[in-house]
Amino acid sequence: MALSLHPNKVILRKYRQGIDFLGYVILPYHRVIRMKTRNRVISKIGIKREGSYNNLISQESLRQSLNSYLGILKHCNGHDLEHEMIWLSGWGEIEI
Repeated sequence: MALSLHPNKVILRKYRQGIDFLGYVILPYHRVIRMKTRNRVISKIGIKREGSYNNLISQESLRQSLNSYLGILKHCNGHDLEHEMIWLSGWGEIEI
């Protein structure tokens, strides 16, 4: 078949460095959220919170967005980010 790999699109890495896939970095024994995804989530939560304070969006919309992001974190080791997101959203200890 005479197939070849594109020299600029193939990256060989050690398995300890992890595989970047669908917003996560998959490591040998756990998954973490990609830094770019993490920063985007934190930014959007801040924007939604500000919109909520200015009555541009409802508290319900903020809560739904936060629950969506928390669902993403259930698939990886993101406990610290989960607490940071809840703190940033202003919900604190309120049941989400």
